[in-house]
Amino acid sequence: MNKNKTMKAIKINSETMSIEVMDVENSLQGIYQAVSTSNVNVTCIDRFYIGNHVCYVDDEGLFNPHHRGFRFGGHTILGNGIIFNTLNPDGVQDGEDYPALDDLLIELYEKVEFGKLKYR
Repeated sequence: MNKNKTMKAIKINSETMSIEVMDVENSLQGIYQAVSTSNVNVTCIDRFYIGNHVCYVDDEGLFNPHHRGFRFGGHTILGNGIIFNTLNPDGVQDGEDYPALDDLLIELYEKVEFGKLKYR
């Protein structure tokens, strides 16, 4: 992560069924807080890739009392997701506004499915 105190990220919020751009503290604890829900404090994260972007999720989501989740690109996630851009072809520092996050935001609005999900 970069040296800034915060980074721009996209939060897929399964509780409010919304997708929003937010600032996340540039630390592991900041990611934990961003992925956490109102009833689960996340202490272990996992990730998957969406093109050039990494999405952090609750690694123990199946064991926690999440009631909502989301589906995207063949992944079923219980809880929330936080997305950062990992590749930056334009030389802009991670965490700054740049078109790659804007393009992903549009794709997420079109393709994310929210709801009460069963993993199996």
